[in-house]
Amino acid sequence: MAQRVKEIMAKNVRLADPTMTLKQVANAMKQYDIGMMPVSDNGRLVGTITDRDIVLNGTAKGLDPNTAKASDAMTEGVEYAYEDDTIDEAARIMADRQIRRLAVLNSRKELVGLIATADLATRAAAETTARTVSGISEG
Repeated sequence: MAQRVKEIMAKNVRLADPTMTLKQVANAMKQYDIGMMPVSDNGRLVGTITDRDIVLNGTAKGLDPNTAKASDAMTEGVEYAYEDDTIDEAARIMADRQIRRLAVLNSRKELVGLIATADLATRAAAETTARTVSGISEG
């Protein structure tokens, strides 16, 4: 039987609020040793923010990290897979969309985890990992 996303996903997901300052988001990332946070507005996923977003969409554009909000630097929209999808399905989405992290939803469309290329590298078949990384890198 094929491995399912829920078997390898990270379950302890930290959320950012769109009104958090970039400094608050960066501090949360540092505290929890993470590089991406889904952004949730009153329980609805509206985007993602990465450490790279903070630098390229915030700092590099001259935004003040003490006053600029997560919504000013985040990537709108959320790519996702379902927890019961196969790892191959999630890997295909990541490769096709050229993303390194993917939100995981349950059947009620609630966020229940995240899956990253690192999860694939440590827990999925080598062929799946190679195909995903190749798709992300080459497009």
